[in-house]
Amino acid sequence: MSFAVSIDLIKAKLCERIDTLVPELFPNATPEGKEWTMGDVYGAPGRSLSICRVGHKAGWWRDFGGTAKGDVLDLVAAGACEGDIKAAIPWAVNWLKLGGMSAQERRRQEDKARRVAADHAHRQRSDLAQLRRLAKGHFLSAAPLPGTPAERYLLGRAIDLRRLGRAPGALRFKPMKCPETGEMRPCMLAAVNHGITGELLTVHRHFLEQHLDGRVTKASMAKPKRAYCEYAGGFVPLSRGRSGKPIAQAPQGEWVACAEGVENGLSVALARPELRVLTSVSLANLGNITLPDHIGGVYVIADNDSEPDALRQLNASLALLETRNFPTRVVRAPEPHKDFNDWLQVLAAQSGKERQFAHV
Repeated sequence: MSFAVSIDLIKAKLCERIDTLVPELFPNATPEGKEWTMGDVYGAPGRSLSICRVGHKAGWWRDFGGTAKGDVLDLVAAGACEGDIKAAIPWAVNWLKLGGMSAQERRRQEDKARRVAADHAHRQRSDLAQLRRLAKGHFLSAAPLPGTPAERYLLGRAIDLRRLGRAPGALRFKPMKCPETGEMRPCMLAAVNHGITGELLTVHRHFLEQHLDGRVTKASMAKPKRAYCEYAGGFVPLSRGRSGKPIAQAPQGEWVACAEGVENGLSVALARPELRVLTSVSLANLGNITLPDHIGGVYVIADNDSEPDALRQLNASLALLETRNFPTRVVRAPEPHKDFNDWLQVLAAQSGKERQFAHV
């Protein structure tokens, strides 16, 4: 006799067998402590995506290279069902052999799964609130950029904040514990704020490496840029542009320029100081950035990236902005430069040619 099995029970049983499920679905996944890591939700080699193996977060995953995240059933959909969440349910029921349970055992398991799911949801909300409090504390205790290794890092990328008149208030410096090594590293912190409420959602950590010759570069680690916690919809405000006002008070119809990364965004701010410049932290978050209704549109500062996944994500974000009634215009640095910061560095290396840095 067949019967329906609840989603809560399916997820609970999948999480119990997460260490069997993940390597079966994703042969490239690697166990690292309390996590499995891989390159993306489709199982590419890499480490940007982490899947929790233990505790109340078991089965939950997040791609720190973007904003993609989900639960264990989303993993099954991606790994076994070409992204079809509806097909993932019967696949999981069959893989778990849940169809062989008696009705009495099913009811017992269902009740337990519902209690566990409710408890986990409550704990995850509490965890996020706590992480955001910690992120705010880290940012408030950090130092302004001038005179810090973070300023030297930006100078090494041909970004001289003195040309902006002042360092962006959303960028600060503080040594932070590196998740990969457990050691303290110099770190540039970028405040990721909600565009309507102004609430600090997280800090985006840029781990740095200081060299004996005085140079400061991006840290030599697998993931030198990491968000402290979730930031969907947030952005890093880098420049207020001509008006000099917070975005909530921006002139009616003002367009904003939005880059993915801080370095590219600052390069655009140097070239076009009259523009309001933001960064979305990731391409996946670009379409979700929270903007006041009076913003007229978005100049999307895109990389010259021909990778299919990047182009697909860019197009999806552009479409989402358009559906939210924010017109877009894509702007790229001239090839062969990867982005505006790459172009700026090339010009800065050629004496006197910074003035050729074209406008958006």
